Amino acid sequence: MAGSMQTDDEISCSINVAPLVDVMLVLLVVFMLTARAAAGAGVPVDLPKAQTATTNPVSPLVVTVAADGISIDGKSVGEDELRARAADAVRRTPDARAVVVARAHVDHGSVVHVLDELRRGGLVRTALAAEKKP
Repeated sequence: MAGSMQTDDEISCSINVAPLVDVMLVLLVVFMLTARAAAGAGVPVDLPKAQTATTNPVSPLVVTVAADGISIDGKSVGEDELRARAADAVRRTPDARAVVVARAHVDHGSVVHVLDELRRGGLVRTALAAEKKP
């Protein structure tokens, strides 16, 4: 090694951090790009408008109701999985909440059915999503 006085009996204790920094910078860029892509990945929903709508912290379970079915986190689910996810949320957090995001023109019966399935899973604290009117 240049500039170091070392005999054969001594162990080299130096670490070259340049490759480590290079790898970390590449990982940082990859995570930044995937986070941006993941933030935009969602089901576009035209929410109904309400003057009393408020914003709440992110809840553990967001259920989207559309004409083509029910989805959680963009993944289509059936009634059994919806109940299981509700039960799992209550098991993890006893005061768990669910937000039902229904498109503006979804049948009222579909929304009530989703609320019923959530309650059958043990999740009784529910809210309906809406956009605040200007």
